[in-house]
Amino acid sequence: MKRAYSARVSPENKAVEKMTALSTGVIGAIKSIFTNAIPRRHLSSAASLVDSLTTDESIRRKRLNLFMKFVDLFIQTVMLLQILENGVPIVLVAVVTVIVAANAVGCALVMLLPFEQTALVENVVDLIFDLLIAVGYPVIVVCYCLFTFNFDRAKLAINLEVFPPGWIEQAASTIADPVQTVVIYKSLKSLRISSVFNFFTRMGINVTLWLKCLRITNIMGNPRKQSSCVYPKRHRLAAASLVVFALFLIVYVEESTRMSAIACRPHPE
Repeated sequence: MKRAYSARVSPENKAVEKMTALSTGVIGAIKSIFTNAIPRRHLSSAASLVDSLTTDESIRRKRLNLFMKFVDLFIQTVMLLQILENGVPIVLVAVVTVIVAANAVGCALVMLLPFEQTALVENVVDLIFDLLIAVGYPVIVVCYCLFTFNFDRAKLAINLEVFPPGWIEQAASTIADPVQTVVIYKSLKSLRISSVFNFFTRMGINVTLWLKCLRITNIMGNPRKQSSCVYPKRHRLAAASLVVFALFLIVYVEESTRMSAIACRPHPE
């Protein structure tokens, strides 16, 4: 009588067989990518696209830089709108408006005017305006609060001598002008990150400033790149768009401040 023997496969052997089949399939897919003509054409086109975006002289790279410039102006405009909503003094609003508008007009001018070291000039102009927004504006706000706040220190010294400790007359807030106090409080509050949207706006401004610093250090370290240009030269449509944006921004801010002044006229306090 013959006995039938059956070989049992352990779970470990099954796992090994599955891993072997999976690796074989992956290797086959990779081989088909390199042997098939259609995926090879896709890879070559993707490689050429990446090369054109990383080459400074390519038109695609210049268009990408121009697109990033519009993104930079958009972030700065969002910051300006947040400043308008915070109710800061008109002087500070005008300063930020002039910086953003001059940033757009300056970019349009460097695109149209010829320069010997075009890339260096374009990057220096962009870096100056980004520094004015990220660093210069907070300094201007602090200086404005410092020089416009009037406080009668002699009266405070008299109150400290006359009234005993703990009295409300010894507090500086009782002597300070309440209108000036509110204005300075709102001005300094505009420098704080008060919301998630405000956080991403400030991060966007600092990231663009960091990218401009990296780009200008790269250009200064390589003199050959200084003769090239960052943006498309003599691109009249882009230059006209930047000028129109600057004019629209100035008109919008002027109209907003005028309507706000009319609304607050019945309440001069």
